[in-house]
Amino acid sequence: MPTDPIETSKSAGERSAVDSSAAGAWLADPSTILGLLSALLVVAYGGVIWQAAQSWSHNPDYSHGFLVPLVAGYFIWQRRDRLAESFARSQGLGVIVVGIALIAVALGMRAIGMYTRVLALELLSLVPLLVGLTILFCGYRSAVSLAPAFLFLLFMIPLPGAVMNPVREKLQSTATQISVFGLQTAGVPVMSRGNVIVLPDTEVGVEEACSGLRILVSFAAVVVAVTMFIDRGWIEKSVLLLSILPLALLINAGRIVLVAAAQQYQPGWTDRIHDIAGATMMVVAVGCLWGLIKFMDLLFDSAESSTWSASVRPA
Repeated sequence: MPTDPIETSKSAGERSAVDSSAAGAWLADPSTILGLLSALLVVAYGGVIWQAAQSWSHNPDYSHGFLVPLVAGYFIWQRRDRLAESFARSQGLGVIVVGIALIAVALGMRAIGMYTRVLALELLSLVPLLVGLTILFCGYRSAVSLAPAFLFLLFMIPLPGAVMNPVREKLQSTATQISVFGLQTAGVPVMSRGNVIVLPDTEVGVEEACSGLRILVSFAAVVVAVTMFIDRGWIEKSVLLLSILPLALLINAGRIVLVAAAQQYQPGWTDRIHDIAGATMMVVAVGCLWGLIKFMDLLFDSAESSTWSASVRPA
């Protein structure tokens, strides 16, 4: 029986329409667009990330850099449902303009970084780029909700020596003074000469590697990551953030005090104590952070219990 050419044409047209509709739905799916944008970012910033990875591998001050994108990515992944909901909404003209402007700023920063060969500037351009894309596709609220992840990416940027050397020198001097105070408090006759701790029978130099910059940066990254995920109020999170500098300084000074005391009283133990103290500093720092969180839990729970008791007390 011969086939009707009109019916055949109609069936082919329907199949084509169905295929086009399916393709359009696939392209409009938030997961698809997110995947395409991620692929484009990998292509655009793959070389920069590779250069940064080399710095993370060879510079102990930034060895935590490998974990930073993973932590930020997990933070964003936890909010994927909210992002999908906001993605479906149409954005106003002002929002679109702001998003495009931030993307343009990011591209300009990237171009300048490539021209001047400043890796930090190229990596930094990733932050306004991600913020601009989020605003463009998901709006202001989504960008604000993801701000902790975007800002956390700053921890993966190896800063130039012109920026870090003055910070390292200041930390070096501060570590020396705190260590001398600690030794004097313990009854050890000691004084400082520059960044050298002068003991009765020996001297201990506080080198750049002992400035405390490494533990300060790494511990700051850990604390910020904890505040991103921990279910606590803004007061407790603020206390945790404010504890970064004093805890890092005290822990680093504690290591120097142990090394100096060993050099004075048991010189044969100095190298071993230096290595053990250096390897366990971050463990001690995390332990202090955990203790501070538990202390605040007890403090705030007690305050809440007292408030509740006062509110239910009969008149």
